[in-house]
Amino acid sequence: MPRKNGFTLIETLIASVILMIFITAVLTIVQLSVRSLGEARVRSTAIQLAQDRLEVARNLPYDRVGTIGGIPIGDLIQSESVTKLGSHFSIDTTVIYIDDPFDGSAPADILPSDYKRIRISVSWTGAFKSKKPAVVMLDISPPGLESDNGGGTLSVVVFNSVGQPVENANVHIEASTLTPPINIHTYTDVFGRAMIPGAPVCEACYHVSVTKEGYTTERTYGMDEVDNPTHPHLTIIKAKVSEISFAIDTLATLVIKTTRSKASDYSVFSGVNVIVRGTKEIGRTSDDDPVYKISRSVTTGAGGLVTLSDLDWDAYTVGVPPSSSIDFAGSWPFNPLAVAAGQTTEMSIIVEPASTNTYLVQLENSEHLPLEAVLAELSRPGYIATSSSGTQSKGDYSQVFFPSLMPAIY
Repeated sequence: MPRKNGFTLIETLIASVILMIFITAVLTIVQLSVRSLGEARVRSTAIQLAQDRLEVARNLPYDRVGTIGGIPIGDLIQSESVTKLGSHFSIDTTVIYIDDPFDGSAPADILPSDYKRIRISVSWTGAFKSKKPAVVMLDISPPGLESDNGGGTLSVVVFNSVGQPVENANVHIEASTLTPPINIHTYTDVFGRAMIPGAPVCEACYHVSVTKEGYTTERTYGMDEVDNPTHPHLTIIKAKVSEISFAIDTLATLVIKTTRSKASDYSVFSGVNVIVRGTKEIGRTSDDDPVYKISRSVTTGAGGLVTLSDLDWDAYTVGVPPSSSIDFAGSWPFNPLAVAAGQTTEMSIIVEPASTNTYLVQLENSEHLPLEAVLAELSRPGYIATSSSGTQSKGDYSQVFFPSLMPAIY
């Protein structure tokens, strides 16, 4: 039978698929090319903006090379915003003194402000948002020998929960009582240190705070906030190094669930006001009572749950207010609860209607391991009460709660 000329349906479909693949590939290449050209053009503009600011700094007298509100003080603007080519550019300028080790380092080097380092960073938003900023740097030496600027050296050391240095932590330094006032941001190096030579002398006027994205925060405190702060605002002494250290680490999360006891089949209990308190102190009152960094009142919501996702690593005690209409009738894990940096920890709490006198017992063996389903008896003449401890994962695991007790010796 003679073969008919033309395409079959299958051949037509295959040809269409191949054509679509080819068109898609071409469009993808064109799109990537357009984006690459756009990103290159915007980055070139960012570098030019940075170079323009650097040229302004080059033409300033050495003693005016600094930032407004910075250390050293000068004529350069710390933060600017510029819109060009449909993109919004943020320009950040920092100038710091460098203590070059060629002549020793502070405190051995009594003149640690050897030269100045200018750093200009430009980031941008828009159609071609920056993945990383454009950065230019320049070191400027004094016209003659290094001289005494009359200041001291401010040193900040930042480490994590296991004592390792924290790199690239944001150190904010503010001294509003100085003239002119100081307000700067700098960053820690690979050793977790930020050194700022040439800081003007003053007493307890430098407010220092340390932050990093996804990390806890630490800062100094004034006596107007706490009578005896652990980290008071910093004092700078002429030709001396004033050092302060902070510990920060990744944020921890605590999930608390409140339920009734096993007699109520561990039913969910929502709307419970819970007090969460850590052990870290920011200072002491005039009566030497501790002032805790974290002491919060939270309320459980749907499912009896409440989540605290911005906690320090610490040991936390969880309970209910003394005036509450319910009693704290056990928790697993036991109080206090260790919460590790960067980890999510769960705690289940048993609550019961408040009564006048209660007794909560924790049961452990000789190796301090919890015991489940243990029958406990509480007695006094003419009275005996028995109850058994809960099982694993329940809020009364290894615990027994006795409510509504008469005052007596048991």
